[in-house]
Amino acid sequence: MINLIKKNFLGILFSIILFFILHEIALIFMWERITLTAKLPKMNVELHDNQRFYCSEIKKRTQFHKVYGWHEIPNSKYFEVRNKKPKIHSYNHLGFRGSLENPEKLPVVMVLGDSMVRGTIADDLDTMPEVMNRFTDDFKFLNFGMGGTGTINQYLIFRENYKEFNPSVVVLFISNSNDIENNLEGFNRSIKNHPRPYTINDNNEIILLKEAERKSKILYRIEDLKEKKKKNQNFFTKNFQKFKDFLRNNTKLYLFYHAKVKELFIRKKDGSNERVINYELGFEITEKILINLNNLIKNEGAKLIILDIPEPYEIDKKKNFSRHEDAKKYGKNLRNFLSSLADKENFIFFTPLDTLKEKQSNDGDVFGFPDMHLNEFGYYTVAEFLINKMYDLNIIRNKNNYAKFNVQDVDPLKINCSEY
Repeated sequence: MINLIKKNFLGILFSIILFFILHEIALIFMWERITLTAKLPKMNVELHDNQRFYCSEIKKRTQFHKVYGWHEIPNSKYFEVRNKKPKIHSYNHLGFRGSLENPEKLPVVMVLGDSMVRGTIADDLDTMPEVMNRFTDDFKFLNFGMGGTGTINQYLIFRENYKEFNPSVVVLFISNSNDIENNLEGFNRSIKNHPRPYTINDNNEIILLKEAERKSKILYRIEDLKEKKKKNQNFFTKNFQKFKDFLRNNTKLYLFYHAKVKELFIRKKDGSNERVINYELGFEITEKILINLNNLIKNEGAKLIILDIPEPYEIDKKKNFSRHEDAKKYGKNLRNFLSSLADKENFIFFTPLDTLKEKQSNDGDVFGFPDMHLNEFGYYTVAEFLINKMYDLNIIRNKNNYAKFNVQDVDPLKINCSEY
């Protein structure tokens, strides 16, 4: 009798343990779908800065791409909150923002760049390519911007997609803040687990890595989900987020946090806190990739136009956050570099620096805060600047002078996927 009880007890205990193991496994694979199903019917959703509310099936922003490293989930849609304002983001079948449809068969302009072109703190209709489409019907401007990329990634994006869209003009935006630096990185710090798809050898040549080599460096989905679940349950993480929110409401503290404290996490191999970037090498690598890009574009009979996006400090001294020790000196050096290379390689270079300064001085902020991407007014300003320059060069012949600045606002208390 005692042996029978022991046997049954062990069997019950084993069944309970097995149940919890299977339960945990099921949660790992089903967690995103369960939480998504619970959220989708809701209309009134409280979101905080840097949070997203997903409308599509996969509750995840980016995924691996075999050529250029990563892209947004194809056909995804979500609301993203930056600077306490929700913005609707929609991505096409290639994982780029906005529609690729061109029913009128207009000549195409491919717009390349990082998160500035992606339009991080703008709604779908307020990104630079979409604003340009409101200014003219001579071209269809298509958004191929991808957050976190450098010039090398953008070259790979163009090389992978140009044959399908046969562009007449290619516009490349270079962010003064970090594009040169990104060309020196083997990995992107901000988009976790998505390594850059290239390395740089001792001769400063760009070597594309094989897919297997790249995949081996990416944590698989199950590990990623485990980490997310652990972080969500972590008391320290939750309280640290509250601390960051507090900093965001205090300009000087937030800028100090970004400019000083965050640098402690970027260390040299010897363990010191000093951040050393070889900008001379960065400019050399960038020159090579721009020459390759321009040659490829010219071989297709198209034009290349490059613009820089200045840092906030170059526009307004009050916005004293910069990734560089001397933002104005660095910006000037970058513009001189691009202008000289444009003359040498026969492409077009413009800088919207003076226009942004004028708008900032007369009409209001062109950058957001605390997220210091260009805001919707900044995107509109740069888009109008480029359209005017293209009109002056007779690249476009018809310009809509009535395309006024008009922000598409989303009510934070009525986030409803079905309405967008």
